[in-house]
Amino acid sequence: MSTDLSNNAMNKELFTRVKLAALWASLMFLYIYADYFMLYTGNTVKNMMNGIMGPLGPANDKIMIAVSILMIVPSMMICLSALLPRQINKWLNVLFGCAYAFIAGASNMGGAPFYVLFGVVEIIVSLLIVFIAFSWRKEIAK
Repeated sequence: MSTDLSNNAMNKELFTRVKLAALWASLMFLYIYADYFMLYTGNTVKNMMNGIMGPLGPANDKIMIAVSILMIVPSMMICLSALLPRQINKWLNVLFGCAYAFIAGASNMGGAPFYVLFGVVEIIVSLLIVFIAFSWRKEIAK
């Protein structure tokens, strides 16, 4: 009987990790497709060819490093959600989920309607990450 409870606890733990990793992967796809679709609007490609990175201005080393970090974190959260110990995992997901919900709200609103739509979905997915991580409790096997 205790083996069943222990296996059940491990299954819940694994399922939570898989849900978080899947949500981070979905968030990354949303970022990629929103930016890809943006290539078809206005002078985006022309500005890129001139080294201008949208509202951030010239694509210098500082801007490129900042934007790289902005995309490295959710990319790494896919695997970190599966690999990190539960307690660290939980709080990193809460912290970064909140941060990326805020970033989506601050950066996507006021743009093209399709971009706003992506922003709304990004906020929902980010907040779902926060909710799942925050409600993640340690399962106790008896």
